Amino acid sequence: MTSDRERFCSVLNNGPITRADAIVLLTGDGETRVPTAVGLFQQGAAPHLVISGGLHQPPYAIAADMIAGALYGKGVAPDRIRVESKSQNTREQAVNVIGMAKKEKWKRLIIVASPYHHYRAFLTFLQRLQEKKLDEKVCLVSVPSGGQPWFAPVHDGTTQTRLDLLADEFDKINRYHAAGHVASYADGLKYLARWEGT
Repeated sequence: MTSDRERFCSVLNNGPITRADAIVLLTGDGETRVPTAVGLFQQGAAPHLVISGGLHQPPYAIAADMIAGALYGKGVAPDRIRVESKSQNTREQAVNVIGMAKKEKWKRLIIVASPYHHYRAFLTFLQRLQEKKLDEKVCLVSVPSGGQPWFAPVHDGTTQTRLDLLADEFDKINRYHAAGHVASYADGLKYLARWEGT
């Protein structure tokens, strides 16, 4: 019998990519998530590209305002970019971006994170939607960035791989769910079922 975690991960990994009000690029993993977010924007997936994250610890974490500067040279018009640079972690990104979505009346968000991180990112954003009673009004679509090795060190100076980080993420989901910052896998499944096909 499959677990809620296995079912949630399978469904999230195979959801449809639909047009949205904004693409949300979560900073982290260097600039590896940028091509996916830019590609979605250039394909017309959304009229706005939000870059979220204020943590700046290169080479792994690069702050949103620095990522924004790089996007100008990739064909993304400055008036289409929104920068959220106060958040220092995924929970704060969810709080700040959901606040922005509420203010802008956005109903659909595409969240771009690394494949090892997108499960926790999605559940963190869902938890915030539930807290604000917006989970029946705002649809989240998760798009993991691709093209990065799983078995090589994430960056120079570390032996940790993205596969190692995936195991860490599942541990974090359990811990942060207990702290009330991450929705459960069962809640994730219910949410995805509600929005399927819309």
